[in-house]
Amino acid sequence: MINRQDPRQIQMFDRVEEILHPKAQARLDGDWPGVFRRAILQLMPVDRLGEDFSCDFGRPTKEHYSICGLILLKDYFGWTNEDTIDKYLYDLKVQYALKIQPDNLQFGSRTLERYLKLFREKELAHKIMDEVTVMIIKELNIEVDKQRLDSTHVFSNMADWSRSMLLFKTTKRFLIQVKRHESKLYEEIDQDLREHYESQGGWIYGDVKTRNVRYGNHTCNNHEQLGWDMLRLIERFEKHPKLSNMNTFKDMFRVFSEQCEIDDGKIKIRKHPGGAAIVNPSDPDASIDNKGVGYQVQVSETYNPKNPVQIITVALPQTASESDQNAVKLMLEKMEKAGAKPEMLLADSGYGSDENVVTSAQKGVKLIAPATGKDAGKVGLEECELDSEQRIIKCPLGRHPLSKKFDGEKGRAVFAADVCGNCPMLKQCSSSKSGNNYVITYDAKSLRLRERRLHEKTEEFREDYRMRSGEEALFGRLKQFTPLRRLGVRGKLAVYNAIYSITAVHNIMQMAGFCKKQRVQKRKKAGNKPETAFFTTLFIWLCQLFTCEEQMAA
Repeated sequence: MINRQDPRQIQMFDRVEEILHPKAQARLDGDWPGVFRRAILQLMPVDRLGEDFSCDFGRPTKEHYSICGLILLKDYFGWTNEDTIDKYLYDLKVQYALKIQPDNLQFGSRTLERYLKLFREKELAHKIMDEVTVMIIKELNIEVDKQRLDSTHVFSNMADWSRSMLLFKTTKRFLIQVKRHESKLYEEIDQDLREHYESQGGWIYGDVKTRNVRYGNHTCNNHEQLGWDMLRLIERFEKHPKLSNMNTFKDMFRVFSEQCEIDDGKIKIRKHPGGAAIVNPSDPDASIDNKGVGYQVQVSETYNPKNPVQIITVALPQTASESDQNAVKLMLEKMEKAGAKPEMLLADSGYGSDENVVTSAQKGVKLIAPATGKDAGKVGLEECELDSEQRIIKCPLGRHPLSKKFDGEKGRAVFAADVCGNCPMLKQCSSSKSGNNYVITYDAKSLRLRERRLHEKTEEFREDYRMRSGEEALFGRLKQFTPLRRLGVRGKLAVYNAIYSITAVHNIMQMAGFCKKQRVQKRKKAGNKPETAFFTTLFIWLCQLFTCEEQMAA
């Protein structure tokens, strides 16, 4: 039986309000619990959560509005399951925010785990993030015309292994399953191999000369030994009907395919297995980039100075190996769907490809990001002088070409060999030799990049682009005050839901901060009114007068 109590419905008796002093309740109302209670709780997707429960049969469920809010707060504050249960049962601030009556409460770990599973599988945090953002934009009149885009790395709750340790641990996990389910087969495995994987794995870091083992005619060092052991086990058990279908065997097969290769009868560790390669079997969805293993999140934040607060409009969790260049189109689509499409979008050079600028312009968005594709110290089209027909009339040193043309969005300028051959900037120049002469070729894309690079040198660009750095401050706050730096969960579903929860509650906290500040200003303004000051002074004067008369009468 579904227990669902609309938080907008006024309660005749509220035990929390009865036990709180008016000043204590005023403090709660002015902080995030009050904002959550009044404006956020009603947005919880209780219909989606209740799809797996019966309206007529079974014991009553936990109140679904409060459960959705509790899971949201759990991910934002980084509570463990035990902490979450304690907060639900004993914390008055959380009970006030979730509109829970503190009488006769009961909440168990299995119940919490069941709700967490449903919450993640249905991706409810994503839905909450979208609805909360739309509501805050509407209520606080947030201007979304100016936004900044960037990504930050997120570590999940898994060990960061070296490649050798990855091979060792993956093989060891499979052997443990073989020993548990097929003990006779395990005893048939070479004793030397079994002993090495029953250890803690310190031998994989030993000197090459300390472990030479022959497989046929091949001598292996310690790193190659790991690959040979994997291959030997894969060949032996790949046709076993039970063991070959275990996740540990599939993980071992995948790790071997990604990390090892057979070259001329020898097993070698690949130099570049790729960013999407598995980095830990406990979190197979995680990948790797130059910042480490795990995930990343694309975040777009408003920065219009007229806004009372700046909020996150769109968040896009990804695996760490995803390129920022591919995120612009996806983010613009999410912004448009949420009704938060900007007019100007600031980003770093990782997003500044010509394709992204053109795509943004087609959607009515001006993407401001440094142009890419030019090596430092090189001179190119922006150092040349062009006429009104986009033809090169002077090279960077002021030399005139023998011929020039621009037709069909393609340009070409030919310079004499004796001019370019003796040029001191030849090695830095973008020209190339063609026959006896030197040629500079370009197209419409090159002209667009030229225009952007010239614009980057202007004061107008510096004035617009200086606000982009504020995104780093946002990431700094999130990683300092929330678990975004290293989440307490692993797996794509759990990680993505945690990221959406954190960004959603961040916006709620921004709204709460604004409401709190507004209340303080109103209180100060009310206290500074002339009539209030007059009556206060009059009251003090009358008290002093009556005190003097009583003293004289005595």
